[in-house]
Amino acid sequence: MRGRLSSIGLVLALAVSLVAVAIDQTTAGQEPTLFLTVPGQDAAPVTDGRFVAWLVPGEDDPLHHDVYAAALTDRRPVPLSTGPAKRAGLDLSEGVAVWSEGELCESCPSDIVGIRIETGERLAIATTEADETAPAIWGRWVAWLSNDGQRQRLVLRDLNTNGAPETLAQAEAAGNQVIGPPRVQSGLVVWLQATARSTGGEETWDWRLLARHVAADEEPMVVAEGDATSYLPEYAVGGETVVYTAGEELLAVDLETRQARTLASSVTGSFSATTDGQYVFWGRIPPEKPDQIDILGFDLATTSMFNVTVNTGVNRTPMVKEGTLAWQRTMGDAVEIHVARVNDVLPSAPRPDPGTSSDEWVYFPETGHYLAHGFLAFWKRHGGLEVFGYPLTEEFSEWDPDSGQLRTVQYFERARLAYYPEHAGTPLEVQLGRVGVEEAATWGFLESRAFQSFLADSQDDPSCVFFPETGHHVCGAFLAYWQNHGLDLGDPGVSKRESLALFGYPISEVFTDPVSGLTVQYFERARFEWHPDDKDRYRVMLGRLGVTLLAQRGWRGQAQPAP
Repeated sequence: MRGRLSSIGLVLALAVSLVAVAIDQTTAGQEPTLFLTVPGQDAAPVTDGRFVAWLVPGEDDPLHHDVYAAALTDRRPVPLSTGPAKRAGLDLSEGVAVWSEGELCESCPSDIVGIRIETGERLAIATTEADETAPAIWGRWVAWLSNDGQRQRLVLRDLNTNGAPETLAQAEAAGNQVIGPPRVQSGLVVWLQATARSTGGEETWDWRLLARHVAADEEPMVVAEGDATSYLPEYAVGGETVVYTAGEELLAVDLETRQARTLASSVTGSFSATTDGQYVFWGRIPPEKPDQIDILGFDLATTSMFNVTVNTGVNRTPMVKEGTLAWQRTMGDAVEIHVARVNDVLPSAPRPDPGTSSDEWVYFPETGHYLAHGFLAFWKRHGGLEVFGYPLTEEFSEWDPDSGQLRTVQYFERARLAYYPEHAGTPLEVQLGRVGVEEAATWGFLESRAFQSFLADSQDDPSCVFFPETGHHVCGAFLAYWQNHGLDLGDPGVSKRESLALFGYPISEVFTDPVSGLTVQYFERARFEWHPDDKDRYRVMLGRLGVTLLAQRGWRGQAQPAP
């Protein structure tokens, strides 16, 4: 890999929902993510999808920390390394935990040690006269920083061989350069190099973020570069994605396309962003509650942002590996370690039954989701269960290409509601998404014969209406259903504009769905289905487009068993 990445300034502004307030998780049911409560202020938990490891402070010296681990299946703490010693920099991969360990003094050098959790085999990874710190592990590869007082080096070692570690970068130990701690994941090692310069009495750091494949002898790729006067970037790698903070922005770089995009702006401080290549998680201080830190998530594949945990205290240091997310929550003199499968923190994951009720929200046990405030009022007023179906997600933010911003949305079996704050106080404040167009596109229908427009009305049939706006007809029972249903905009009966507001224009003629075998017709916001064997009222039904669209993005509505 060579070359410098181009930067595309795709800024995804943080969406602010005025429709609904996040349900307070401290009152709406007990969180199922709580794994263990341990003493101390910073457990620095790490996970590899099978185990969780963490640090526990000793009572004799502030440098003293012990290392513990537990399997996700039994949650039983097992000591990995205890007794008077300074331990830090914990990481975990494929059942192997690594950390730095040395005598209890600030100036005493540390070694890099590890242990295979299942067998108890201890690994002496780096035991030299130098100070070895900040290890990171992925499979058989371990990278760390080494400082012998003359040079600081970034080194990489293959645990399956007895060869000497490879030096990836080096600088004078007492100079104006610094090498940041490595991050290793998905066959890549990522690190930071920075050089200090003085301008007008102010120190500025010129930094570069670099990446290289662990098993290849190649020049590193420049992922990003810039300058900083206060905080150097924090960074992480997963898949072919590197995420990092720069100033008040959180950015993600796709190493395959060499493009960067800004995921969030106005990020106060830097709170350990982490990624597995599809999802990014990070901590954010909510402006209205500066004494808290929430954990947010971002789906890179669908450009969607969602809450993982909010209004629950100080949540920090998220780590995602092998489909599992771990983080810590400070609780006075103790730390709660929380662990969840990624599928179980997505907006589509069912929430626990709160066992209570509220005038501001409704919980649907059928799907395990809440419906609140403006979306709840819209749902009730315009057809409820029959028209929209049950909610399939919580509220989250989804990229709106028309406005170029993130917009608050919620998916239902047959629809997607979206909030438009620019139309607050008007009937357009909550609008229906064009899920008919989107679902037809996912199946490749838009180029099929049924979706080709007519230039003029081609049917001499009084039971049909031709819509020149899209060049399609609506006939018979489908026309009757379209004309008899609509959003309540205050018109007498059901007006054409009210039907258009609910369903949109037809975008196809009637055809036989090759998947279900049903006679169907697509509209901008719906799919009509003909069920001739059902009772009259249910012969025309709306397709469950929300179900299809969520499934195609890989969001499952079924929660996996708790770890």
